Amino acid sequence: MQGDASTIRAVVEPPNDCLRRLFAHSAHTSRLCPIRALLQGTLDFIVLQTLRWEPQHGFGIGQMIRANSNDALQVDTGSLYPALHRLERAGLVDAKWDRSEKGQHVRVYRITASGRTRLAVERTKWERSRCLS
Repeated sequence: MQGDASTIRAVVEPPNDCLRRLFAHSAHTSRLCPIRALLQGTLDFIVLQTLRWEPQHGFGIGQMIRANSNDALQVDTGSLYPALHRLERAGLVDAKWDRSEKGQHVRVYRITASGRTRLAVERTKWERSRCLS
């Protein structure tokens, strides 16, 4: 089984020059490179898609993404929380402090009306692009 995992990892992981471009910022502007922007947009879409069902705390969002993808997508906290903060700054999600079932203080995120509108637009784009391929 070990060989299978390394084979999959080799196919999925891009070469180092692709990684450098992925995380590169333009020297003249603060805009992200197109690949990184695409990945962030995809994660934002997945988070909005997940929150359309019910408000959820960050860990719960990650668990729902993992469960709904049959463990194919595993979003680590280093990617999830920046995405949630980005969506909150854009007004697409709202967050408030609450208590979890275990009594812990957690930040609960919910999709806003603007977030639902953005999700509908992105879903339409996604459906159109799927029809083109």
